[in-house]
Amino acid sequence: MQTATRFARWDRMVRQPLIWSGCSDMSRNFSSNTDQSDTSLALAQLLSSLFTMFAENEFTAKQLTTRTVEDELEPGPKSDLDEALAALGSQSRDDPGSIGKVLKKFVGRVATVSCSPGAFEDMRLLTRLLNGSQRYQVQIVK
Repeated sequence: MQTATRFARWDRMVRQPLIWSGCSDMSRNFSSNTDQSDTSLALAQLLSSLFTMFAENEFTAKQLTTRTVEDELEPGPKSDLDEALAALGSQSRDDPGSIGKVLKKFVGRVATVSCSPGAFEDMRLLTRLLNGSQRYQVQIVK
């Protein structure tokens, strides 16, 4: 049986004997708990809001502080964005530095986002440095 956790010795000594004796595989619980964590859900909400605002176009943290409802945004994505940023540790919605720290922390991490009822997409945040400015982009993972 292959190890299914980061701790190979524990896996062999604890998990595998429990499975052999008929218990359920606890590594499935680890995956499920990770997928349903507050951080994972907030990341999905963040990516969904950013995709609604910018699609797959690049943006900066400063642009997130200056976007308003009048900038082609419905009230939903803006408040969802605020909630997600706060849940992920942004200290201020008006501070590009605080927003940038949150965005940098989650670059490359994939989250499953609900695009419409019953339709889901895996998305991730990409970044690149251009003219001294950190630029971000939401990418749909194929």
